[in-house]
Amino acid sequence: MTSTAEEGLSAIALVKAFARETYERQRFGWVVEGSFTTRLRAVRLQALFTPLVDGLATVGTVLVIWFRVQAVQSGRLSVGGLAVFLGYLGALCTPR
Repeated sequence: MTSTAEEGLSAIALVKAFARETYERQRFGWVVEGSFTTRLRAVRLQALFTPLVDGLATVGTVLVIWFRVQAVQSGRLSVGGLAVFLGYLGALCTPR
């Protein structure tokens, strides 16, 4: 949108000389409409996939923790090892 507006404004003398004001307004309207449609599509996709990805990450984390707790209960992993593992898992899942 910005580049279209800048093009029209930088060549304002030519636009006026050739009486292209109406066309330039329409062209800017088309660009704004296209930008709005594209942004709306992106927001819809984000609304669809963000909960899906978050849900899958939660299920995966729960499964990993469940298996590690089973390892502690069977004696293959110590409680301290579980604590270290959970610390690493938290650091992995937390963006910095």
